[in-house]
Amino acid sequence: MASQIYEGSSCSNTYVTSAHVLGFEEKTSYFHSEYYFIIEVTWNYGRTDRIRRRYLDFFYMQCAILDRFPEQNNPVTRTLPYLPGRKMFTFNTRKVAESRVKQLNAYLEQLIHQDHSISQSNMVLNFFEFLSSDDDISTSEFSQQMSINNCTDRQFGSKSDLLNDP
Repeated sequence: MASQIYEGSSCSNTYVTSAHVLGFEEKTSYFHSEYYFIIEVTWNYGRTDRIRRRYLDFFYMQCAILDRFPEQNNPVTRTLPYLPGRKMFTFNTRKVAESRVKQLNAYLEQLIHQDHSISQSNMVLNFFEFLSSDDDISTSEFSQQMSINNCTDRQFGSKSDLLNDP
């Protein structure tokens, strides 16, 4: 379950058949805003869930995959999609969240179509797992982004690239 997140290689014949970022929601605290991406996940046995994940959750999953499958760090043999780099030295802004929706959709589409050793690994399945914090999602709580402007084409391949976005 959640305590096993990003560990192990594969848990069963369960897999994700589709995953789409529908939009995002902003959660504001006294000090800062955080953006959660709302993802609609369809499983091979027919269940569809809506989950929320921060960009950092995507980042940690990507790092775990790169650690577990070191051949994915080689640009020649790599099949793993590139995750847009973290925005260092910038504040979480609505504009950054908007630009990531299209990029994360492309990332998820490629991720779920990887070889089963990756797409059905525990680290990927646990990322998509419905959590108790996901049970209050409704379509009115988040901003659906229908058109994406000013998307960056920067892509990152290695863990060090992900950590060092200039």
